[in-house]
Parts: sequence; C-alpha cells; structure tokens
Amino acid sequence: MEFIEPILGIFKCVCPTVCKYVQYHRKLNENVKNLERVLQEFNSQKEDIEATLKAEGDQGKKPRTEVKNWLQNVQRINSKAQSIEQEVKKRKYFLCARLGKDVDAKIQEMKDCHQKGCSFISLVIDAPPASGL
Repeated sequence: MEFIEPILGIFKCVCPTVCKYVQYHRKLNENVKNLERVLQEFNSQKEDIEATLKAEGDQGKKPRTEVKNWLQNVQRINSKAQSIEQEVKKRKYFLCARLGKDVDAKIQEMKDCHQKGCSFISLVIDAPPASGL
C-alpha cells in the first residue's frame, strides 16, 4: 500500500497536462474557426487604423512610433497565423495537440494585440511647423 501514494502523486502531476493536450487535440477544428474569426476582427481593426493614418497623413500629420510598431506586430502575427492555418490543413494526427496549443496561443496573442490597438489615445502626431516663412 505504501507504493500507491507516490503513484497517485505522479498521476496528479501528469493528468492535468495530458488532459490539456487531449483538449487541444479534440477541439482543434473549433479553435481554428475561432482563430479565423479573431483574425478577421484583428485585420478589420488594422484596416481601420491604416485608413485613419492615411487620412491624417494627407493633412501632414505623422503616425506615432507606437502605432508603427503595432502595425509591424500585426503583420508578424498575421503571417504566423497564416502559417499555422497552412499546417492545420496538412496536419498529421500526432501533431494535432501541438497545433491546437499553437492555435490557442496565437488567439490569445491576437486578443492582447487587439486590446492594445483599441487603447491608442492618438494615432498621429502633428507635423512640425513650416520654418522660414
């Protein structure tokens, strides 16, 4: 009976991790659909910000560095999300759990970045005044 307690201890440590990977595996298709939805919302926000920047740029204003960095980050996230979608399309059975974990992590990263995009106080700064008039 003394050997049962260490075995239960090991089981308690291993079980949550295994259960999480089984969930990633089982819900891969659902998570991919969620990724596509979040990606669409994310890209809509990006397009809105780019349109605003273009309109403000026509008035001589320049985008804030914070906004430029955010747009670069959006581009990086988009390319990674698309590569994950390609991997899912040609998936192999034993890689589904890893892909599910990647999809879940990318969804969370997009949500965090989307939130940051919503928190910009201003997208542009005023252009420096023309000198020598």
